[in-house]
Amino acid sequence: DYNVSGATKNHLFAVTLMLPFATTTLALLKDNWFPAKIFVGDTFTNYAGMSLAVVAILAHFPIMLMLLMLPQLVNFFLSIPQLFGLWPCPRHRLPSYDPQTGLLHASRLNDRNSSFVQTKLAHRLNLTLINFFLLVFGPMTEPALATSLLLFQLICCLIGLTLRFFLTGYIY
Repeated sequence: DYNVSGATKNHLFAVTLMLPFATTTLALLKDNWFPAKIFVGDTFTNYAGMSLAVVAILAHFPIMLMLLMLPQLVNFFLSIPQLFGLWPCPRHRLPSYDPQTGLLHASRLNDRNSSFVQTKLAHRLNLTLINFFLLVFGPMTEPALATSLLLFQLICCLIGLTLRFFLTGYIY
């Protein structure tokens, strides 16, 4: 036991589980950065979600995980109208690529599906955080968009860590 507190044990447990996850994720990022040589698909997504959920639950950090996952929560809340059928949800809601300029644009319902062309919904945006970024900041290249989204994730993580470690005393 070595006189280690419960909180310290939880932190060491989390680090022990997260080191393999962090190293495999960084290795994947090396090959998945623009231009991507591989596609992560559902396998990595499930592995990442499971790893984060297991650590959050077993190390007693569920609120911390929610703070660090703020961009994913924003993406979910932006997507609710399409996910719950309040307006059409095409199979792919990725940005539209303009080969002449090399820029990504926020995609709309009729970009890839001709069945929406004649409807009044045809010009509605696909509701994702990626499309929201492109709408707010304008068309971007893929590396610029990826960097912007990673910076947003980093800023949200810093806000979450600040809330958790520096402002907790004011809340509790």
